[in-house]
Amino acid sequence: MAFSPSPDEWDLDRLQRLVSENDLERGRIEYKRELGNGHKTLEAIAALANSFGGVVLIGIDETKNGPDRLTGVGAGERDRLISLCWSQLVPPFSPEVIPVKLGQPGKFVSAVLIESDYARRPVMLTQGNKVLVRLEDKNMAPAPLHRIRCHPAGPQPAQRRQPGAGSAELAHQAMCRQRLPGRRAGASTPRAS
Repeated sequence: MAFSPSPDEWDLDRLQRLVSENDLERGRIEYKRELGNGHKTLEAIAALANSFGGVVLIGIDETKNGPDRLTGVGAGERDRLISLCWSQLVPPFSPEVIPVKLGQPGKFVSAVLIESDYARRPVMLTQGNKVLVRLEDKNMAPAPLHRIRCHPAGPQPAQRRQPGAGSAELAHQAMCRQRLPGRRAGASTPRAS
């Protein structure tokens, strides 16, 4: 089921279908039973914004099955979440938060729609200046850029060890020889000291 950015398409029927078809969290779906202190929900929002987008559904208990999964949250949680996004995400990020009314009085599932194209990236958490990305069903810190750059695409020529060069220096030399997008072959890369 595709994630539609159109708020009028989010209703109880759509929510029940989405939850029944996706009983586990996925790369673009995150379930939260409650907002709580908001930290885990903000981590999910930031990770999805920094990746491919998706939806965080607050008021769904992933440990339960069937219709019992739709536990809901109070109506005030939507405003609290919006306030948390503005105060604890940098740059301030305001995803679309759609309250989906459940059959129980005063209970809603908050469908938080995250469009990655809309977010000014990276979206960071102010607590600890953390940047997260979404990989499969996990929110995690991205791999350091030097690890991404150095991942060999195939067999590499044998490295000549220069006198006095330690393993960190050899790794840096190998990284600098890699051809990166937008860089001419053989162009030097400034070293961090």
